Amino acid sequence: MHAGDLFQSGSFAKIQAQPDWLNTQPHKHEVIIAGNHHLLLNPLFVNRFPERILERPGSSCSDLQ
Repeated sequence: MHAGDLFQSGSFAKIQAQPDWLNTQPHKHEVIIAGNHHLLLNPLFVNRFPERILERPGSSCSDLQ
């Protein structure tokens, strides 16, 4: 389980790197609670400040694996 910030800035690539890494681990379950730096995961923030989210086709919250 990880609760809080996994990194300083919440770009798509940095957010996607975490589940990519976790998927290589032998644990049956992983739980991640987003922190205040994971702005891409906060739809209220994305809607209010779209200029601060550098989303491109293929790099939105719904594209995370």
